[in-house]
Amino acid sequence: MYSVSAYVISAVRSFVFGKNQVCEIRRKRNFSGTEAGLALSYKGKSMKIKLLKPFVELLSVIMAAMFLVIFSSSIAFSKPDGTLDSSFGQNGIVISPTGNGWNIIRAIAIQPDGKILAGGYAFTVANSNNSDFALARFNADGSVDTSFGVNGKVITPIRAFSDEIYALEVLRDGKIIAAGLSNRGASGQYDPWDIALARYNPNGSLDTSFGTNGITIAGTGNLWTSAKAIAIQKNGKIVTAGNGSVSRFNSNGTLDASFGNSGIVLLNNSLANSVVIQGWDKIVVAGRGGATFDDFALSRFNSNGSPDLSFGNNGRVLTSFGGNSEVYSLAVQIDGKIIAAGGTSTTNTDYDFALARYNFNGSPDNTFGNGGKVVTVFGNKRDIASSVSVQWNGKIIVAGSSVYNGSSSAFALAEYNRSGSLNYRFGNGGKVITIIGLGSEATAVALKRNGKIVVGGYSFLSPNNNFTLAQYRNS
Repeated sequence: MYSVSAYVISAVRSFVFGKNQVCEIRRKRNFSGTEAGLALSYKGKSMKIKLLKPFVELLSVIMAAMFLVIFSSSIAFSKPDGTLDSSFGQNGIVISPTGNGWNIIRAIAIQPDGKILAGGYAFTVANSNNSDFALARFNADGSVDTSFGVNGKVITPIRAFSDEIYALEVLRDGKIIAAGLSNRGASGQYDPWDIALARYNPNGSLDTSFGTNGITIAGTGNLWTSAKAIAIQKNGKIVTAGNGSVSRFNSNGTLDASFGNSGIVLLNNSLANSVVIQGWDKIVVAGRGGATFDDFALSRFNSNGSPDLSFGNNGRVLTSFGGNSEVYSLAVQIDGKIIAAGGTSTTNTDYDFALARYNFNGSPDNTFGNGGKVVTVFGNKRDIASSVSVQWNGKIIVAGSSVYNGSSSAFALAEYNRSGSLNYRFGNGGKVITIIGLGSEATAVALKRNGKIVVGGYSFLSPNNNFTLAQYRNS
């Protein structure tokens, strides 16, 4: 309670409102008796108002009522962490068609000004197989940012067939890098993929100083390569990972010849879905691998692309969950520990959220879950964690999807304590299911500076999938 020593209490009135909620009115006067005032307190919060003595008695009752309404209302309307934020979009959800066919978010990023970038792909011609890079930007409240591109959206054809964004990064100068894949041919979706990067100015126009007119395409032989994840090193170089390779590009979009074999490193018996920078310049990629490709697989590389032999077993770590398992997202804690999130299954259809945490050297962190591993069941079918983020307080947010009625999927969100246990103050016992449209899947999660959680993905509203965002309260 705030106090000023010049005031002494001359009267106290207490009002009871609801269960264990007390509002006290303290009428005060100073030692000389020449001025009077009110000190109002509610559950430890207080304010002081100086008044002329004759008005104290009348205004004490008025101010008490006002004070009571303000603070009791804040309690009545406060909602627990994990509930949809009604100040965002429509009741916490934004659904935004981007093209003329299926439109899917694969990545989101929060700009320093609070605006939300969403990237993925859109079919610009209905009933076609021709998808293009698709970007959209939203204001902090979920409304479309019409200053970006055309009515808040940017469509970028890379080549004639399937082009998809999988990762986004906002650079310090406000420019945006989108990373993904581009199909080489026009004959069908099973032609080999190549890595595709595009850099945009803050207004959504292509940055023509990057690559060729803002676009870079890179591949190797007849191998399938892609950029399903992106990380920016402190020197501005761009690291991508996807399928069976890790690549690095200079800041101008050219392949970095000092990394691996002309800028590309091929993975040993594993596939990659995520990449992070650990410490100053260690590059960690993760996906799946092992003898039968059923394990969490992590590899760490030095800055030149050589395996970091101090990590795991000659630069590689395999973690078995006893079933078909795969990492889809990585995060690095402030202490350098690595969190891997994905899915694990004992059958071809029954998947569960799977998390593992590793010490800096790749050994399992036995202070996390059971031997460094956590499995979380949402429903009875296909629960997969697609994206992970670490909060300032060390708690872990994981977003993905869950099949809730045997066939339709929904956004699934979980919050874990540092130990790997579910935070039971979040949602329903640490878990949240959000049903959107006729079915939905969450593919990306990001944290705002105010702690609120933004989840991106897609929802089906006949006849198409649509860019979809949801924002959740989080203290």
